[in-house]
Amino acid sequence: MKQISLDNEKLLFLYAYLRHVDLSLDRSRWDCWIDLKRYFKGKIMPIKVIRYLTEGLGFPEVSELDKPDFLPKRNVFIKVIKSIFINGLKLEADELNLCLYLLKNLEERLNSDITKYNLEVEKIRIEIAKFYTHILQFAISRKDQNRLMKIEHFNSNVNIEIVEIEDFIPSDFKI
Repeated sequence: MKQISLDNEKLLFLYAYLRHVDLSLDRSRWDCWIDLKRYFKGKIMPIKVIRYLTEGLGFPEVSELDKPDFLPKRNVFIKVIKSIFINGLKLEADELNLCLYLLKNLEERLNSDITKYNLEVEKIRIEIAKFYTHILQFAISRKDQNRLMKIEHFNSNVNIEIVEIEDFIPSDFKI
């Protein structure tokens, strides 16, 4: 099976972005969906991350991707050991496929005419949260995880310290 290498910079960006999306979707349940759509238009839309991952890593276009019907499983112990010695992560093709599929579905929902948070969006949010916690998190140092927990999001609490998503954008990402 094909593996795709993510150096630490790309890994942190992908994790930060997916956590940012998860928290933003979660907070949008109690607010207006249109406000969330406006928020994302002022930030990084999922299509930009999809293009970055596909063009930068040479993965197939999203339109060619099949719907993954499972969350890939990895041996956590092996993953932790590898992350100690390798700066970054090797994603399996099916893992990246799942990530791109979820981002594509989110992009479609943000560009659709839906007017409120619904079950489809909640399913996407849950799968995104599972992806970044089960696939990416173990390759990230504790210090970086502490920063990532403070990522900005839609309706962030103004009284807590946040880290802007821009702080994690890789040098080769085109905004």
